Amino acid sequence: MKMAKRLLAYSLPYWRWLTLAFVLIMFTSLAINFLPVLIQRITDQSLMNLDAPVDTRLDLLMKLSVLYISIAGIGHVVRYFQALLTAWIGQKIIYDLRLEVFRKVLRMQQAYFDKTAVGTLMTRVTSDIERLQHFVTEGVVGTIADLFMLLGIMGYMIYISPILSLAIFATLPVLFAFMFFVNARLRDANRDIRDRQSRLNAFLQEALTGMTTIQLFNREASTMEEFDDRHTRLRSAYFDEVRWFSLYFPTVEGGQALAVLLILAVGGLMLLQGSEAITLGIFVAFLAYIRDFFRPLGSLSDKAGSFQIAMASIERVFALLDTEEELNDPAEPIAPDRIAGSIAFNNVWFAYNDENWVIKELSFAVEPGQVLAVVGATGAGKSTIINLIGRFYDVQQGSVSIEGIDVRQFSKHDLRARLGYVFQDPFIFTGTVADNIALQTPGIGPAD
Repeated sequence: MKMAKRLLAYSLPYWRWLTLAFVLIMFTSLAINFLPVLIQRITDQSLMNLDAPVDTRLDLLMKLSVLYISIAGIGHVVRYFQALLTAWIGQKIIYDLRLEVFRKVLRMQQAYFDKTAVGTLMTRVTSDIERLQHFVTEGVVGTIADLFMLLGIMGYMIYISPILSLAIFATLPVLFAFMFFVNARLRDANRDIRDRQSRLNAFLQEALTGMTTIQLFNREASTMEEFDDRHTRLRSAYFDEVRWFSLYFPTVEGGQALAVLLILAVGGLMLLQGSEAITLGIFVAFLAYIRDFFRPLGSLSDKAGSFQIAMASIERVFALLDTEEELNDPAEPIAPDRIAGSIAFNNVWFAYNDENWVIKELSFAVEPGQVLAVVGATGAGKSTIINLIGRFYDVQQGSVSIEGIDVRQFSKHDLRARLGYVFQDPFIFTGTVADNIALQTPGIGPAD
């Protein structure tokens, strides 16, 4: 629930539009829920009022029919604009969240990417956000709309017949208890789905990236077996989710059928006994209300399932946002006017996992104009030296300095803007050669 509240906090910048949406929801609820009351009056005061003159009954029938059509038409038009407004608000919220997630990814240190598969990150930024998009645009505001509709119907039902209302409401505790049970199963099933989907995406990303190696060593068959195994696990998790989710609407429809049976039994018996507490109009109106009552109830059941599905994605997205960036900039970074290019390693110790030292007691200095060649076996730490200069990692002991200034005293942006890199394995982005050379650097044109 804390995660859901945190997600809803993103709606605060749009509170004015949300207020308008809630006003439209309340208007729609009152208007649509009033229609069965008009049906009751048409039945009792016009169709069944045999003591009144025919002209009077016909005149009342025409007036109430016009009022019915007018209220229904206005209600549906308002609902249309309310749906557009809530969809727009939801898209704005998801837009803000997606930007924050990607901005967080851009700030993460290199060690995070060493430990996290690209496929896993892709799942966070794409499919997890998409699930949240459905939850926000349709789930949250839609739930509020359904609740208003449900409460409005209950109020009208109690107003026209408390006895029949109690008969209907008696079915709700069992229905809600079953929904609570299914929700718990859905939450567990969806956590399995998110975990297995992430693992499948990570495996697929690695396989596609290393396809040349797979084909070179004839590992196509074993790779296919691994993919099939992971995909089978994911399919099984999806089936568990569908199995539980599919119980929602049959249960609600069963509750609706039971409610109709109760109305026919209780209301019909009261009518046959000539009870003054019920009329044919009330009986007909209640049959209409049962349909309208269980429609938002079924929708709420659906959204409750969607909420449990979304909760797994919410947890994963906010876990990413809460990940500590570790390599923070100093409170007062140093920004020298000019850097000549002297670099020094002073008794540097470094390990990627704080256990196996890649670099031990390394000290050297490179002055401006000098060229340093670092030679060693694979894994000896050659690339690590370059990464430490750019502060993609922090040393555990010792220091790396430029112009006598510890690189940890620079802001990361300023430090890397002063360095020039030629990578061992260059990455080519989509676009032209010029686009890759400039790499979105402002102020660089074709002449440069």
